[in-house]
Amino acid sequence: MKTQPSPTRSCKAQYRAWLAGGACALVAAVALAAGDGHRQLGVHEHGTGHLDLVLDGSSLEIALEGPMANFVGFEHAPRNSAEEMAVQQVLSRLRDAPRLFRIPVAASCQLTDVSIDAPPDAGHADEDHDHDEAHADIAASYVFRCGNPAALSHVDVLLFADFPGTKQLVGRVIAPGRQGGATLTPGKNRLDVVAR
Repeated sequence: MKTQPSPTRSCKAQYRAWLAGGACALVAAVALAAGDGHRQLGVHEHGTGHLDLVLDGSSLEIALEGPMANFVGFEHAPRNSAEEMAVQQVLSRLRDAPRLFRIPVAASCQLTDVSIDAPPDAGHADEDHDHDEAHADIAASYVFRCGNPAALSHVDVLLFADFPGTKQLVGRVIAPGRQGGATLTPGKNRLDVVAR
């Protein structure tokens, strides 16, 4: 497993493969982020994020995006060592896919890549910098190889326990025979991959 600084780079290659497979509408929104590396999907609303799931053959990609405040509690660059440590802990938790997502064991999915995209100054305190309260987002991309993708009936999203600032996720799915979605909350955290 490797960690890359920007999911937009790894997703662009995946986008080309998915586009060839016909799953273009959602993947274009997920993979083609703004040129500055910050994703601009929909309205920036604290407490709400986006979770996109694409299953193409044996490849499963989960893309997560939301306001930095949902994850760490603030959107400015860290102002002191405590805030810097909080950002580093969040970034570490975001890399721990099994802690965030429960995938049916029968699907035999193995994590192959994790990419985190955070503001350039996230995690680095700068006491001399004039901090504004501009909006900042964090995005993460998780790529899995599944030995039995037919058994991938759903994904349980467990990240609400680690990130209580995330009150809901707008979940979207593209999978063979299915395009859809659901609003996920701490009490309703299952995203169906197959139509029910």
